[in-house]
Amino acid sequence: MSNIELIKELRKKTFAGVCDCKKALELNDFDINRACDWLRKQGIIKGIKKADKVANEGLINVHIDGNVAIIFEINCETDFVANSIKFNELIDKASNMLILEKPINLDEAKKKLVPLLADAVIAVGEKVVLNRFELITKKDGESFGSYIHMKGKSAAIVVVNNDKKQIADNLATHIVANSPIYLKLEDIPNEVFENEKKIILEIAKKNNEFANKQQPIIDKIVQGKIKKNLSEVTLYEQLYLLDNSKKVSQFLNENNVSILKFVRYKIGEK
Repeated sequence: MSNIELIKELRKKTFAGVCDCKKALELNDFDINRACDWLRKQGIIKGIKKADKVANEGLINVHIDGNVAIIFEINCETDFVANSIKFNELIDKASNMLILEKPINLDEAKKKLVPLLADAVIAVGEKVVLNRFELITKKDGESFGSYIHMKGKSAAIVVVNNDKKQIADNLATHIVANSPIYLKLEDIPNEVFENEKKIILEIAKKNNEFANKQQPIIDKIVQGKIKKNLSEVTLYEQLYLLDNSKKVSQFLNENNVSILKFVRYKIGEK
């Protein structure tokens, strides 16, 4: 990807100005993740988002068959093709093949779809590729929930520990709308906490926020900020979409439901 394309991708992700994006990339060896952190440290952007935009169109689909489900993304070059009848036919055929063949990884899934994708390229006249794929299984007594937004621009699948499918479907809707990255705070890798701490301390230093404060107070403030920022991208800590008076974790406890797994895809993310 050229430097100009990287600047465009960083702008898409952060909404920062062209000059700020250019400077951030130049100072961070044109690494988008590090550039995002630099922009946050300068106070130019706020919040935590998923990185690595890909400039593709296409569709995402979820297919459930008994105790097995798949979620996958097939990309093309234009939104016009993504909305075409032929491309949607490809999505349906790919769904059936993937659920039948149950490939164990992305490489195997791509091999299984070679004939379908080759035919699709001829039919639509654009590059067509399987970008990502995940096979999810559940046990008897557990439930899948799913939601597909805007006919395949984003989607989510979730597994819960009992037969409350309607709750599972509602949770999938929440996941699509609120874009969590982690399930629980304890699932977040330590390096993510440490990176967030560095960013918060850098921002506070620039704003002279901790002037004349003792270290125990500084530590408490920093920990509070870390938890707040990471809670925004942690499913159990988010306010529940259908009842903003409680967190997702509170809603789950009240309904005796646990989330065992969730997967969320959105076109343009990876």
